[in-house]
Amino acid sequence: MLAPLSDALLRLAPLALLLAACGSSGPAGSVAPQSISSTATAAASATAAVGSAATAAGATTAADGPEIASEGPQSVTVLEQSDDPTRLVRAATAGAAVAMTNDTCRLMPECATAGLCTANGAACVAATVADCANVAACQGQRCALADGRCTKVASCREGYGCRALGLCADGPSESGRGYETCTAGSDADCRASDACAARGTCGKGDAGSCVVKQKAHCHKSRGCPEQGQCDAVDGVCVAASDEPCKVSAACTKDGRCLARQGQCVRACAESPLCSEQGLCGEKSDGGAARCVARADGDCEASAGCRNLGACSLSLNGTCRAADDVECRKSRACGEHGRCTFRDSRCAAQSAAECSASTVACKMQGRCRYEPARGCVR
Repeated sequence: MLAPLSDALLRLAPLALLLAACGSSGPAGSVAPQSISSTATAAASATAAVGSAATAAGATTAADGPEIASEGPQSVTVLEQSDDPTRLVRAATAGAAVAMTNDTCRLMPECATAGLCTANGAACVAATVADCANVAACQGQRCALADGRCTKVASCREGYGCRALGLCADGPSESGRGYETCTAGSDADCRASDACAARGTCGKGDAGSCVVKQKAHCHKSRGCPEQGQCDAVDGVCVAASDEPCKVSAACTKDGRCLARQGQCVRACAESPLCSEQGLCGEKSDGGAARCVARADGDCEASAGCRNLGACSLSLNGTCRAADDVECRKSRACGEHGRCTFRDSRCAAQSAAECSASTVACKMQGRCRYEPARGCVR
């Protein structure tokens, strides 16, 4: 009896590797995001979970009907030997109460349907709005996070985007993407948002989001005393000079006293500008000093290379994609179908790229290609 169960569980290893290659997501956010587990880690974690369950199962008894593996008070019933690896994970872990991992949770279909992407003991739950970003229906912020699940709500005012970002007004359905969008309905909604207090985005912008409309918004936000971001530039609060950095908590607590590209940093090589964008060197053109990439190596070591294919040094000292090879190695290709080099960046250029994407197509249903829009429903 042990042999069939062992064979079924052992077959999960290559299937787990395949499934891990097809899905992992990250929270929505800025260009230097959201977080990121590797495919190899996901596969290893899933395989380890199955291996633990198989060990816990122990010896087997019975001759006909469902196979039952047991040891002491715990048992695992194998109703069938399925080719679906997620079903085998469920069967193997149900009786043994094996602790889940984030990588294992992201392999489960409920990560894409209800945001259950974070491990909590032996269960998977939706822990943050970043988990909800994996759910296609939540892409427009019209969702609520409650009781460990992400669920669609009747109006944007009930969703998490209202309190967090001021997106309280019901917007139009996003044609081709299968979700309804939420927008900033008024200055009052923006002023009541968490983002206003944190980043100074206290006014309704023309594009339907909340933006910084005046310098006073920055001075009143937490970003000014904490991060030195006291000046308004292009709708956001930034650290425009060294002076606000030097009197901020970023300087007194962390030694980040120099303003570079709107942030307070210790030095370019020690800043997120280096680790995320490859801007590890410093250059002054007679004006404010700025962080720049010094060589291809700076770019290749950055998150921007891994995530967006921006692995080559450009003439202006930034990192950008240079060819299809760099694009195809990036997460943007595997997750969003952006596998072709176009206009200094990676972009989706075919239906094949869209249909093979693990996030855009497999999780969000955006499997068709449109020339002007990329991957759409």
